[in-house]
Amino acid sequence: MKFIKRTCLFLISCVICAFSFINKTVEQNKSLVLNAKRPIVTIWVHGTKLTPTIVLKRFFYRIPGMHKASAYDIQYHKRTIVDLLCKTDANNYQFENFYIFGWNGKLCFNQRKCAAQELYDSVQEIIKEHTNILGVPPFIRIITHSHGGNVALNLAKIQKKKNPIVIDELILLACPVQHKTKKLIQNDCFKKVYAFYSAGDMFQVIDPQGWYKKGKSNRTFSERRFEHHKKLRQARIKINGRPLMHIDFIWTNFLQHLPLLCNTIDTYYQTIAPDQLHMTKQLDIRTKLNPIIIDKKLL
Repeated sequence: MKFIKRTCLFLISCVICAFSFINKTVEQNKSLVLNAKRPIVTIWVHGTKLTPTIVLKRFFYRIPGMHKASAYDIQYHKRTIVDLLCKTDANNYQFENFYIFGWNGKLCFNQRKCAAQELYDSVQEIIKEHTNILGVPPFIRIITHSHGGNVALNLAKIQKKKNPIVIDELILLACPVQHKTKKLIQNDCFKKVYAFYSAGDMFQVIDPQGWYKKGKSNRTFSERRFEHHKKLRQARIKINGRPLMHIDFIWTNFLQHLPLLCNTIDTYYQTIAPDQLHMTKQLDIRTKLNPIIIDKKLL
């Protein structure tokens, strides 16, 4: 009798395990199919615009609002950025799904928040358009430079509870870390956040956030680093041993390595010990070597 009971219990356990395995496999396959079908949408958001339009027009030119990259002529630098990323990693940066978001670029909390509202509405339209056509929402990646990062971070404040927005990847290049927005990286709006900065970038920290009207910051100037968080991938960047300046983050010498940098820092975070995750990571892109390597270091 005991043998029969044990046999029955064993068989029931096997059936439960088999059912769980099959169910898990089906769910994984569904996830793979979903991700395979999802188009990758990339949105570039520029930073503060302090230079008059007539000076370096081709470099700073932007069309207000959200536009496909194809709306920009190849003479403009923002189009150069798009073409470079699409050429460097065509699988993950698709030209037909690459957008550029233009805002007034004023050095002002309220203006960045207004820009975030427009960005939010535009991203919702992109998601809706792709979902209606393919039946699945697109993978959304936003790449920002300087205060464009704080525009994007404000999405966490703008999003509506009934219609939340999900940004799969947010890449912050030389983003001034400010009291009002630094904790927004923790919002569920963002699934993964990359933050790259440089010790040689004075413009990143020179913005006097503590002097703004109603700024309410306990620090006069902006900071370089965000507080550690499980979804954050953060690193200090050098090229051939030289710290980058603010403008270097939007030059081709750096941007052509951006996809590799993201992959490298992902792997780096997986290999270091848990008690080292909060430490500063330095990535030095050695372009003089063939093939190019990225030296990794904990500081």
